[in-house]
Amino acid sequence: MNIFFKLESKLGEKLEFIFDTTNEAMWFLALAFIGLASFKIAILAIVAVVLSRVFRRQTKFDPGFKRTILLVGYFLNNFELALQIIFLVNLIAFVANLLILDHRHQKEINLRGLRI
Repeated sequence: MNIFFKLESKLGEKLEFIFDTTNEAMWFLALAFIGLASFKIAILAIVAVVLSRVFRRQTKFDPGFKRTILLVGYFLNNFELALQIIFLVNLIAFVANLLILDHRHQKEINLRGLRI
């Protein structure tokens, strides 16, 4: 993981997780507070981002797609749509992370010859 994300320590990984997630949550909530998006989609987007990051360390898969799409929302003048896209992509990323973990686990079980 350290090679993939170029993080130097476990503390650095934790701090990066906390600061990045907090930063993104503040952006999403700020859009809701000023009326450019609903609170419902802002909260859903935050939850989806947190879920997509839960297994990032084990799977080494993170699609990103959080802050960049806000720029698209700016150009389209539709932050509601931008947050909906962030929610959808990060929810799909969470499912993809689960599938990656399941595939690795199943492969390990098959190598050991175990049956479930």
